[in-house]
Amino acid sequence: MATGDRIRAGIEALGIISQAELARRVGMSPQNLQRILIGEVKRSRHFRRIAEELHCSVGWLMSGTGKPPRWWKPEGVEADEDAEHEGAAGVVTSSGESETARLERALARKELENQQLRDEIAKLMQDDRQRQAVMHQLQERIAALEARKSPGPVGPPSSGGAR
Repeated sequence: MATGDRIRAGIEALGIISQAELARRVGMSPQNLQRILIGEVKRSRHFRRIAEELHCSVGWLMSGTGKPPRWWKPEGVEADEDAEHEGAAGVVTSSGESETARLERALARKELENQQLRDEIAKLMQDDRQRQAVMHQLQERIAALEARKSPGPVGPPSSGGAR
């Protein structure tokens, strides 16, 4: 199975709306993601972020080696086989999916949502720090301008005329 196939499987298993949505999340164009999916691109600086979004390791994503993610279901494994391997927890629903697999997919979606919220909070905090830095710079400029405007201590105005 190729890298693109694993990415597509992750998109489907995690309920990501589209390939374009995954591309947006990782900060790349949909066209570049498409090039990865069809195998034109073998290495990309975006693989790390794609792996994060799909809750898997870069090694597994690129080569299929190492521990697969929770949502991964190898080709040819049927729901009955899942139930056989899962023991008592392997209840199979009417859709043919094991309850454990369904719960793992739901958990993976929640983990993804939590990560997206953490990312959003981190971005808001970064934006806030940037705003604070700009405010500090503006306050320093204002203080410098005020210092130029009034060179010495301010005293009472002198009456220049005779009484």
